[in-house]
Amino acid sequence: ERTTTTRGSRALPASMSATMALGALLGYLIRRRIANADLRLIPAASGAIAGESLVGVLMAMLTAFGVFR
Repeated sequence: ERTTTTRGSRALPASMSATMALGALLGYLIRRRIANADLRLIPAASGAIAGESLVGVLMAMLTAFGVFR
């Protein structure tokens, strides 16, 4: 007898896929219009990722301290 286990989906949620697609499209359009756009796009993307992480940590702390329930 063979048993299988379900480990859950490895796919990204639709909201993340849509956000990544919109970001890629926006980057593509900016690169077409602005020379040396990568000099601005890469730091902006890095800042957005770091900012999202910091907000996630802040939300977790506020939830742990009972500010959000």
